[in-house]
Amino acid sequence: MDRRVASTPSNVLQVLFLYAVHCIVPATILIATPKRSALRYLWIPCSIFIVYQAIPVATALGPGFVWCECARLFITIVFQCLNLLLINPKDINDVPHGSGKSLIARLYAATRFFTDPRGINTPWQIKNAPSQPAYYARRNMRTPPRGRFLVRQMAIAAWQYMALDVFATLALQQALEQEQRGMLPPVPRWDISTEQWIERIISNIMAGFVVSRMLIDLHHRVFSIILVGLGLDSPANCPPLFGRALDADTVRGFWG
Repeated sequence: MDRRVASTPSNVLQVLFLYAVHCIVPATILIATPKRSALRYLWIPCSIFIVYQAIPVATALGPGFVWCECARLFITIVFQCLNLLLINPKDINDVPHGSGKSLIARLYAATRFFTDPRGINTPWQIKNAPSQPAYYARRNMRTPPRGRFLVRQMAIAAWQYMALDVFATLALQQALEQEQRGMLPPVPRWDISTEQWIERIISNIMAGFVVSRMLIDLHHRVFSIILVGLGLDSPANCPPLFGRALDADTVRGFWG
């Protein structure tokens, strides 16, 4: 039996536990300590240690793009900790309506700071954050209704998952065929034919501009489905992660 496959459920639980700790603990520090507290400095190496523990476990979750996405999530929170706890420190007064909420509500609001680097609907929201899709504007909806939002997100997430599964299957088949033909060297080589160079360039462009974008967007949509579905957030706080690809015709448009 494949040991990695057999241990996948426990690996998923371990990654989820580490991710929860990685979000909740700094959120607790943010609302419970002053901006220049020494405890905030002590948490940074702890955050890095959690990443060190999580990434090896995440490698057993599936194809390479899965653990790469997990690594991105954990590393992003490290930078958020540096920003929100030290560089541009926030405290309970920066949590929206923090003084009028229960401790659990304050903690949840602070946790969103670490899971949403864009700061949607906060004073420090990033510039050029995409607006809600034109799909809602065409139906005279200023704010997406919860039910329609969930249906649309689930439909898009479903086809993205199937597309990623197709890409992963094709990549695996190609790798197996190249290995059987002796075309898959143990280390990268530069002395390859023109056809192999073309194949390599096309593969990397597809992986970088299509698969990676789709994977990151899928993660965002799944999180929004869970949060909005459980009533923990509103559709207004979950705008698209990316704008229209056709708008990326300039450097400003690409990064926006």
